[in-house]
Amino acid sequence: VGVEELNQTSLSHLVLAPNPTSDVALFTFYSQYTDDLIFQVFDILGNLVFTEPISVAADSEKRINMNTSSFVEGVYIYKLSSPSSKFTGRMVINK
Repeated sequence: VGVEELNQTSLSHLVLAPNPTSDVALFTFYSQYTDDLIFQVFDILGNLVFTEPISVAADSEKRINMNTSSFVEGVYIYKLSSPSSKFTGRMVINK
């Protein structure tokens, strides 16, 4: 998984499995602080195809199970952001 870490102040260890995926993608990350986050997925054209607000407690691991069965094959960009951190990466959908 290619994950670009832009600023590591509160979020770390964002992992996507499996990648490539077909039906379900599991995103796991750790948050150092209590935070309100936004998780977004964009298609290759930049259209927002999934968004989920997430609240996390300090010093906790969080998991996001995303149903990808309705997504068409291709490359998607995911982004997890807080006021102080941002992670982006690529997800591949294979059917």
